[in-house]
Amino acid sequence: MRRTSNLAVNTRFSQRTGVLFPAPGSAVRFARDWDNPVDRDAVGIYLPDVPVPLGWLYRKDANRPVVLAALDAGKTVDGRLIAAASKPKVEFWL
Repeated sequence: MRRTSNLAVNTRFSQRTGVLFPAPGSAVRFARDWDNPVDRDAVGIYLPDVPVPLGWLYRKDANRPVVLAALDAGKTVDGRLIAAASKPKVEFWL
């Protein structure tokens, strides 16, 4: 099933990685962000081969429980960035 969520952008991403914010259509992967001190169930959105999250799913995102369940079951969750007028979004399939 195709799903879309807003991306809570990591404002320090470029500073920490030296990588500019990617263009819409860029591939992303979802993984638990165990290093997040604010949210123990944080779902990080990562670029391939970059260990710092580009951003996170919002805590109140309706898709977050389904993503957490899939990740906890060992499934891989991949997606892509999509353009949005006000905020970046991620599109993925579960």
